[in-house]
Amino acid sequence: MRRRLRAAAALGAMLLGWTWLVCFPNPLVLPRNLYRYFRFPVDPSVVQLLPTDLPADPARLEDSLKAYVPFQWDWQTYGVPWMMPDPRDVARRRKGDCESIAVLFASVLRARGIPFDVQASFSHVWIDYPGKRQTSWEQDGTSYFGRRRGRLFLEFPAALKLRQHWRNQKEGLWDAMPQSRKALLLGGWAVLTCLRGQRRRRTTTGLDAVSPPAAPAEAAASGG
Repeated sequence: MRRRLRAAAALGAMLLGWTWLVCFPNPLVLPRNLYRYFRFPVDPSVVQLLPTDLPADPARLEDSLKAYVPFQWDWQTYGVPWMMPDPRDVARRRKGDCESIAVLFASVLRARGIPFDVQASFSHVWIDYPGKRQTSWEQDGTSYFGRRRGRLFLEFPAALKLRQHWRNQKEGLWDAMPQSRKALLLGGWAVLTCLRGQRRRRTTTGLDAVSPPAAPAEAAASGG
């Protein structure tokens, strides 16, 4: 039983490692993203790279930035399933998903001295500001993580929209994934599973070959 558990754990580790390398050819991108996700990069100087006629009203400013940076999944923009970008990189590329819009919007608000909070659900990141109108996607009850008044918070969301989150994650992580990367990922999984199965069979066969013979039956009592 323990041998089976160790074998399953080893196979799981190999599959996870292969998935990481296929999705992030540069393995350092993922830990960098995690660092940025918790720190949330804000750079007020990014306004130097943006149009000078952006609206002053936060709601209109948000709409203008969404038009300036059209939505595009990270697979298409960065070649990875998830990227927490730098605001300046977003301004230069002018493409990105919700994280890209959020870091750029927060940076402009910071430059203008407008207070804001960072909110994150299980499939979306957005910026909350005074007077923001909440939607089904962007409301306090759906967030589990972020920064309020500059302080990190972590809480269980009151409105857990699992089906909505699943659809959004599937669309961004799997549906948008290039076909070549899908083939590489699934092919690697198949090869690793087969190799692990062959090794397990060889190990089992070897153990059977070296196992000690069964104890001989007790000799019959000798006759007079």
